[in-house]
Amino acid sequence: MAANPFLWLISQLIWLYIYILIASAVLSWLVAFNVINTRNDFVRNLAHFLFMVTEPALRPIRSILRIWAHRYFAGDPDDRADLPRKADLLAVLQLFV
Repeated sequence: MAANPFLWLISQLIWLYIYILIASAVLSWLVAFNVINTRNDFVRNLAHFLFMVTEPALRPIRSILRIWAHRYFAGDPDDRADLPRKADLLAVLQLFV
């Protein structure tokens, strides 16, 4: 525990937000793989809440990732040797956003 209660509170809020980000990612995977159904009111409300809480922080990251990916993949079309490595890297990055 930090000596300053204000720093302790900030630390706890950051950890809470990290847990919310993880819950949002897990929920999106469960919806994408049809494990849970968004027609359920609870699931729909939870997904909406998680989206509203995480979207302000993730929106700038998504826009930067789109710009970066466009520049990264817009290289020489004859350079096909790096394509699988680039695609794997982009897929891993998109899992976290």
